Amino acid sequence: AVSTLILAISLHFIGDPSHIKDKNIELHSNFRCKELSDSQWYKNTFLTQVMLREDSNQPL
Repeated sequence: AVSTLILAISLHFIGDPSHIKDKNIELHSNFRCKELSDSQWYKNTFLTQVMLREDSNQPL
């Protein structure tokens, strides 16, 4: 689920993420959340950081 989320965000903001796809899979291959609420916290934190970027609302 996390890799899919990162891929979707990358496609939206930077286009073809093929150059970072392998790195993301490697980084998140050991990602584990003990509870579902932990996963939601990570998702919310990540999306907040993405939306706070200056270029988050710029056209591609």
